[in-house]
Amino acid sequence: MRCQMNRNFEVELTTLCMIRNQKNEILVQERQKKDWPGWTFPGGHVEKNEGMETAMVRELLEETGLVLKPQLVGVAEWLNDCSGARELATLFIAETADELPEETEQPLFWVTEKELREGPLARNHAVMPRSSELWRALR
Repeated sequence: MRCQMNRNFEVELTTLCMIRNQKNEILVQERQKKDWPGWTFPGGHVEKNEGMETAMVRELLEETGLVLKPQLVGVAEWLNDCSGARELATLFIAETADELPEETEQPLFWVTEKELREGPLARNHAVMPRSSELWRALR
């Protein structure tokens, strides 16, 4: 009898978007959660019956109030420290000339590339390979 290996495991599908303004600054979100603090890009989880790009557009509207057309630039993966699940994130970039709304889910602010590289990044960004397409977009 031949046994087959089970290669199924839990994967959380997420999205992240690096947004630049006309001053070439990058939008970051200050995470307030104790289990995942730090700066991150707007994004979130993909819903069950949703595509990655649709999820990204929805998350951008929910978190920033902006209606944008994000461009897919790559993917990243990491292990979630809390759940042990693998997270697979689609990485997008976008540009905007619009102002941010006064109130948002989490504090949002614009930073320079230098500030981003030296800032208190959330865990997933800190472990994301600097060679990933999202970080290449900084150059």
